[in-house]
Amino acid sequence: MYRIVPCPLCGSGERAAVFPSSRPQAAPTPEDMACTTALLASSDAVVRCLACGVLYTSPRPDDGD
Repeated sequence: MYRIVPCPLCGSGERAAVFPSSRPQAAPTPEDMACTTALLASSDAVVRCLACGVLYTSPRPDDGD
């Protein structure tokens, strides 16, 4: 599903939301991925690392480990 990740630059877990997610935090269904749905235009949350300032997405889709 989705997992919270640390900063990819410095590894810090301290972050602040910059842009909220517009994507549902659940696995999409095949119907969600049809070219006519709004899900394709949605985005994950963007956060700012409070230690180094880099912007990144978190939580992000799990890679299926």
